[in-house]
Formats: sequence, structure tokens, C-alpha cells
Amino acid sequence: MSYERLAALNDHSLCNFVLTHLSDEIIVADPHTLQIIYTNDAILTHLGMSYEEVIGRELSFVLKNFTSHDKTNLFACLQENTSYESIARLTREDGSSYKCKQRYYIHNGPDRDWLVVISDDLSEIEVAKEESQAILDTTVDAIININHCGEVQLFNRAAEKMFGYNKTEIIGRNISLLMPQNDSQKHDQYLANYQSTGERKIIGVGREVVALRKDGTEFPIELSVAELTVGKEKRYTGILRDISERKEAESKIRQREEELKKLRDQLAHIDRLHIVDEMTTGIAHELNQPLTAIANYAKVSQRLLKASDPNLAEVIEVNEKINRQTRRAGEVVHRLRALVKKDHINYQTVSPSSFIKDALALLQADRNIGQVDISTTVECGDALVEVDAIQIGQVITNLIKNAIDALTEIRNHDNKIQITVDADDSHVFFSVRDNGKGISAENKDKIFEPFFTSKRSGMGMGLCICRSIIKSHGGDLNFKSVEPHGVDFYFSLPIANRK
Repeated sequence: MSYERLAALNDHSLCNFVLTHLSDEIIVADPHTLQIIYTNDAILTHLGMSYEEVIGRELSFVLKNFTSHDKTNLFACLQENTSYESIARLTREDGSSYKCKQRYYIHNGPDRDWLVVISDDLSEIEVAKEESQAILDTTVDAIININHCGEVQLFNRAAEKMFGYNKTEIIGRNISLLMPQNDSQKHDQYLANYQSTGERKIIGVGREVVALRKDGTEFPIELSVAELTVGKEKRYTGILRDISERKEAESKIRQREEELKKLRDQLAHIDRLHIVDEMTTGIAHELNQPLTAIANYAKVSQRLLKASDPNLAEVIEVNEKINRQTRRAGEVVHRLRALVKKDHINYQTVSPSSFIKDALALLQADRNIGQVDISTTVECGDALVEVDAIQIGQVITNLIKNAIDALTEIRNHDNKIQITVDADDSHVFFSVRDNGKGISAENKDKIFEPFFTSKRSGMGMGLCICRSIIKSHGGDLNFKSVEPHGVDFYFSLPIANRK
């Protein structure tokens, strides 16, 4: 039927032209009067009208928004014998309409000219766009699409909420509007460099950057950018997530960790003072010995010098003894100052054996050390550790003193402490083992808890602080029972030059 109506126009070239487009919606009209002369079945079906209802009507009858501007452009095309495109709405018989793309052609027939209008129904595309927009608007993350010039083409609802702009304010404007000044000045140049060199800095890689809201406030975002091609044009889609809350939480965690570190350092200082307090009698005795010797040697020196013929060699020897005793007293004071001083963490690269040597020297002031046989085995080669020497010295001193106290409580005649230092390829291992009564089953789970102690006097913070110190140095402090009785406290530290 459609072909017969077209053939009745008696223009074979027109028939051939129209037949190649039968799947599209076609209108043929007089290019001068715009009176409809022919329509195919496809457009009649879509309009819900009959052939008779449409023929003879002006083009504006079905193209409701066919304006005077369209007519002007149309007649300009007629004179130049070219084509013309526009977006229009076709009106159905029930008054509803649908969006379509109109292509206008001037066909020069043997007897007359024809205006051929071919319509592409865009309603399905519009529905797909609306569905896509609905999906984009329900996503939690902000999604922004820009063209190769950096102009915003898409701005979803989450982006509106994030930046404070309505999409009508931002579509068509440069994406640099959403960046702090330093970044916005570089963005266009970066985009141009990428398009000319292909060198990527952010495309395809997620990273954290700073964004700028409409009100001028800056905030951190997580940004990932993907590249896509639409036709022949490059487009870039960014997915943005506001990480302000996460950054604030991380900042609070860091602040809390710093506060806990300060508290741990304060507790460690208190524990060192407690060690000194427990050793006060022994310290006084250790200081008294060199001081008494100095006083006695000074008297001898005076007596020698008052002689009628002083023996200078003897005076020099006595003065050297005074000097040795002075250094001995100074070493005691130095070790005490090192133990009790409150200072910031100061990492040093030191030999593990130095901790054992210094701890045993300091513990010579303990009145109970004479009741215990202490042996040491150091087999760590040239391994060094990078640590706060004061804190690790405190741990060693605390473990040895605990072993001394545990042994003197049971008053065995064979009290022994074995201190061992060895190493593998990555760590140095320390062990302090005694043959005392060990740790009871009910206390094993509590031994590192704050304020727990099995001593008659004590704060119960020593082992808790020691474990915290070792963990802060990348190791761990633990213990195991020794058969037939006793306990072995051990810990490890990373080797400095092999971390």
C-alpha cells in the first residue's frame, strides 16, 4: 500500500530514494508550501493517524515545534541544495508526543523539487538516558564526566551534594572550577600533555587529592579516572569519594597513639624510678665504698706530703687510686642518671652485648645479687640493633632484677640466672632464664596485665611496660616455663643493617 501511494507520484527517482529508507519514518512535502504530500506507514503507525488525516496538511501539523527559524534554515538549504538536521517532537493523534531527530533533504526530481523528511525515533534513547541518569543519581559516589577540553558533560546528584553546585551551574564549565587554585592552574596543561604524549599521572590510577566546594572550602577526596571514547572524541569519567570523615578518624587515631606513647613513656620513667627506689640501700652502699676509699687515700696523700722528705712516687700512686675511685663513683652516678632520666626516644645503633654489660653493672648495687650465680652467653657476632638504648636497657635490667627477686624469695643454695644473646639473619634474640619456682598456672594469663604483681611490694607495671617497649621496637616479649622449674623470659629485636 505504501509503495503504491508513492508510485502514484510518478517519480521513479523519488521512489528509489524513499525505498532505501523504508525502515525510517518518512514524510514528503512541497518545499515551498510545506504541504505534506506523502508519508510512509512507519510514521503513520507511530502517530496513530491515517494517511488521509495527514495528507494535505502543513508540516507543522505533525512537527509541532517546527519554527520559523527551521523554515529559514530549510529555505537556505533549498537554495544551496544541501541537507538540514534538527531535533523535533512529533505529535500523536491522542495529543502525546515523542522526541525525534529530523533530517531534511531537497530532492530535485525531473519535474519538480521535493522536501523529504526522515525521522529517527529518539524515545528509546531518551528512556535509556533517563534510566542511566537515574542509576547515576542513586550512586553513593560522585561521578563527573568531562570532554577533551576539560568541560563538564555529566554531573550526578552525589556530585551536586558533594560540591554544592546544581548541575545546571557546572555543565559546560571547566572541571578546574572544582579544584584549589594550585591544581586548577595545572589541570588543563596536564590534560593537553596527556593527549599529546600519552603520559599518565592519574588516569587509570586511584589517588587522594584535594577538591574545592562552591563555598570555597577544601576537602580530601579519593579519585579514580577512566578514559573512554565517544565517537571520535575522548572523554574522561571521574569517580569521587569524600574521605573527610576517614581522614578525621585517622587523625584522631594518630593523636590517640601519640597520647598513649607519651603515657607509656611516663609509666616507663616511673618504673625506672621504682627500680632505683628498690635499690636505694645497695646504691648508697656502692657509692659509699669509693667515697670512703677516696677519703682514706686523701688522708694518706696528706700524710705523705707532710713528711720531711716526701716520696713523690708514693703520692702519685695514691692519687691514681683516688682517681680510679672517683671514676668508679662517677660511673655509678652516670648509670643512675641514664636509668632515671626522662627524655625523648633517641634511636642509636648499638651492640646487643652492651645492654647486658650495663644492666649487670647497675645491678651490682642490688643487695641480693651476691646470692645468685649469673652467667652470660653472647653469640650474636657483629649484629647491631637500632633502638632507644635507655629503654632496652630498662627491659634487660627489669628482667634480670625480677629473676634475682624470684630466686632470693625461695632461698635455694643453687640460685642461677642464665642470660643468652644470639642472632639469625634478621633478628637478635635475648633470653633471661632462672631456676626459681616459675609462674603459677593461674598467673600465666595475667603476667603482662597492668598492675598485676606476685611480689609483696611493687607497682605491677614492670612487665607490662617492658612488653610495650619491645613491641614499639618491632619485637615481642614473652615467656615459657623451664623444666623442672623456673621461667625463661625472651624477646627479639630486628637487626639494624638488615631491616
